[in-house]
Amino acid sequence: MNGPLLEYNPHPVSLARARALAQELGDAAPAAASRHVPLLEAGGSYLAEDLAAPYPLPHYESSAMDGWALAEPLDPTASWILNRTDKPASLRPGEATPVVTGGTLPQGTAVVLPLEHGQVSATETLSVAEDAPAHALTRGRHIRRTGTEANTSDVLVPRGKKLTPVDLALAAAIGADTVQVSAPIAATLIRTGNEVVSAGVPTAGTVRDSFSALLPPMLSAWGAHVETNVALGDSLESTLAALDAPTPLIVTTGGTGPSGADHLLDALRMRADRIAFASIAMRPGHPTMMAQMKDGRTVLSLPGNPLAAVCAAMTLLPQFLAGVRRSEPAPERTFVSAEDVEPLSGRTRVTPAILTESGVRRANWVGSGMLRGLASADVLMLIPESGLAAGDEVATIALPWL
Repeated sequence: MNGPLLEYNPHPVSLARARALAQELGDAAPAAASRHVPLLEAGGSYLAEDLAAPYPLPHYESSAMDGWALAEPLDPTASWILNRTDKPASLRPGEATPVVTGGTLPQGTAVVLPLEHGQVSATETLSVAEDAPAHALTRGRHIRRTGTEANTSDVLVPRGKKLTPVDLALAAAIGADTVQVSAPIAATLIRTGNEVVSAGVPTAGTVRDSFSALLPPMLSAWGAHVETNVALGDSLESTLAALDAPTPLIVTTGGTGPSGADHLLDALRMRADRIAFASIAMRPGHPTMMAQMKDGRTVLSLPGNPLAAVCAAMTLLPQFLAGVRRSEPAPERTFVSAEDVEPLSGRTRVTPAILTESGVRRANWVGSGMLRGLASADVLMLIPESGLAAGDEVATIALPWL
């Protein structure tokens, strides 16, 4: 149990470097398994392979309006003989036939004239209504051409994307009954701290466990599943035993500091194959560590303060899990800063923020142990160490529950 300690870099890495390392650890971990699931059950899952069009979209030429398919000539003073045959294969010059939205068009269709822009005589001839716009007979108007949305083999939804209702509708449009998605990545949540209580009102010197309510749904939103959630006392022996959890991902909270009650760094130095970093130049969330075991299991050790833990988890876990899925993380969005933000030398400031008409601004109540500001936030804002001037663009991370 008390084997040699693994060497590690004690100096904090930049947040950008920590995020790159998190994805590297994901790339080095065993790839996520995948499975086919029924289309209507795939919402919120992560696509395991590109969804490509097996045929053009639309796959046939159709009408975009209820009205008439007209053959040449396209002369507003002309009239067309109505062909009432059910779905005629073709139109001769001077003929027209009724069509509905989405209906197939016969060969020879030059334009679709909307219902309200035509008039039919008693002799079954069609003419253009006097109040029809001048462009009503523009060649090709209201015709949905084959392949105007996608060509065969076009990637419609890329691998690694979290499937939305629109993605599922698009998959249905190309005839998919199932899709291949990444299986949820099994995780263990280990909560350390003698002072943490799991129920009731905390007394002086104790704090209520907030991570059991917070982290499992966050991980679920990113494609992981907490299989085991355990609480540990502050001892090296129990920490070492907990790190034997068999899941590919182990997330710990608390115990990452330098005090005599904090044992995670020593435990990782004794058990890990590689400590990617032991601290990050960010605030809050500085005492965050990531390591990989010899068998490929990965440990993310988060600080014990709730907001610090969330900021670290949100900046690192999506990167790591994208690596496991062999895909790219979701891109960040940039917004204009609505306020000046003072520099924080040597550290990236990560803070809950609110979107306003004038841009994005920091929320209130954003101390490392607070959650109230996060509850009111729309995004996390990544403020560079140089600070911000109002009007500067700043990167943000979407909150997984919004």
